[in-house]
Amino acid sequence: MSGASINPLICPSAALTGQLYSNTASTTTPGETSRPPDDDFLSTDLGQSSLSTSSHLQNVSGRTATQEVNSLSRPVQSRNLSYLLNSEVVSPTAALLPTTPASLDHASNYGPTTTPLAQRTYQTDSICSRELFKRIIGDYLELVYPVVPVVHRPTFRQDLERERDAYDTDFFLLLVGICALTLGIGSSRFERYQRLDPTLPFQSAEAMINHCYDLFVCHRQASYYDQVSHQKWAVSYCLVTAFFQIGHHNRSRMLEIEAMQLARLLELHRASTYEGLDFVEAQLRRKAFWLIFYSLVHNKLQFARRERLLYLDCAMLRTIDFQALLPAEIEDEYITPDTMLPRPNTEQANIVTAFNMHSKLFCTALMPLWRVSNSGSVDLSRADSDRCCGCECIEIKLQVQSLEDRFEELRFMLDKCPPRLQPWAPNCDSATHDSVNSRVSNLQMEIVRANIHITHLWLQCMVLDRLDALHSKNSNLPPKDLSKVWTRREDIARQMLHVLHSFSDETLEPNGYHTVSNMCI
Repeated sequence: MSGASINPLICPSAALTGQLYSNTASTTTPGETSRPPDDDFLSTDLGQSSLSTSSHLQNVSGRTATQEVNSLSRPVQSRNLSYLLNSEVVSPTAALLPTTPASLDHASNYGPTTTPLAQRTYQTDSICSRELFKRIIGDYLELVYPVVPVVHRPTFRQDLERERDAYDTDFFLLLVGICALTLGIGSSRFERYQRLDPTLPFQSAEAMINHCYDLFVCHRQASYYDQVSHQKWAVSYCLVTAFFQIGHHNRSRMLEIEAMQLARLLELHRASTYEGLDFVEAQLRRKAFWLIFYSLVHNKLQFARRERLLYLDCAMLRTIDFQALLPAEIEDEYITPDTMLPRPNTEQANIVTAFNMHSKLFCTALMPLWRVSNSGSVDLSRADSDRCCGCECIEIKLQVQSLEDRFEELRFMLDKCPPRLQPWAPNCDSATHDSVNSRVSNLQMEIVRANIHITHLWLQCMVLDRLDALHSKNSNLPPKDLSKVWTRREDIARQMLHVLHSFSDETLEPNGYHTVSNMCI
């Protein structure tokens, strides 16, 4: 994946800002005492927090999960964050107090239809206020979703509106993962988030991401892996990307292994396993396959030390029907579990079209284009079969020829893409659109268009790097034509400068740290 840092978009309205600030004011209800100001409350002694948590655990012992959900009725007046503060507030030597899903269930004790929003508390309050949390999730849906589509937008919005995270731990963890992902990709927006929620106890996006990870670890019970799901894969993948964005590469690698294992257990690479799934789940899993496949291509082309584990081996790559794994080029709003409506006739391309184009680029960097465009059964010789999976254990000359073929295919792959995705397509200024939906739609198309063209050039450069590495390590190969090599690289650099000049910061930054890395070619 060409990853995803975000430029500030629209300043919040004065009404929204005023509402956020007013929600932090001290409030009381009959029978309850007034809480201290937030600053004093955040300095509550850790021992008191531990005592209250232990008391709650004793109170809920012996109740069933259904009884706990049905008892969500007591409004809580403030957020006790002291037991979950990050290392920037609490000494690094202070032990994190045990936190379980049950110990945080009190954060959801409200009546959704009767309790005012300012008086409710949520599990997400241990991260930030509910208003800010929804703003972060909104930034994901608007800016990050086009390049990391791990949810079905209509269903996700509905679940968020119905506050499903109050009783569904898996959905709560999905929200936490998406929050961390958005913070990692959009760390430049962190100061804006601080202004929206003055009670935010974190001093940096990195600290907030680390806190999200702590919640992720604390809420997973011993039976967490007994049942695997796309949702659990999505949480791990979001955290992989979040930690990669902030430079925590080892933690990102460990989580990537978990995401790869979940993908293998879900058999995302086998087209036959999609039979019987509803349309929404099948679409989500197809997108998930390509997102984790991007990391495979990165690891095979970019990391010469080979210290990373791979999602798929060569034998599996030879058997995959890549065409069958491409998601339907239909927006989420036209897909329900039982129905997949046709795409509007007036729509030339959408973000799923761009996603598929991006996926074909990655696939072609690893194997010939026909494996992506028409994956029918073909009788191949052993040598041709080896070349079709990008295998590195075959004869060196075959490797070189395979890389040369892939480079030529990559060069011209985008010549026939839809006009809306061409590099010379008109740059739609989001400010000129009266409709909010139109503005967001055009912004998202620009984000994925930038993603496609930067990835297209970066993959060409990676293939050339692999060719250079093979020539440098094998004296038996014919000498390279240096004039040809530098002509190729100069052409890539010229195109990259044109691409960067064609897009605004607003559309480049959501593509994240990968974009910066890809520019250094």
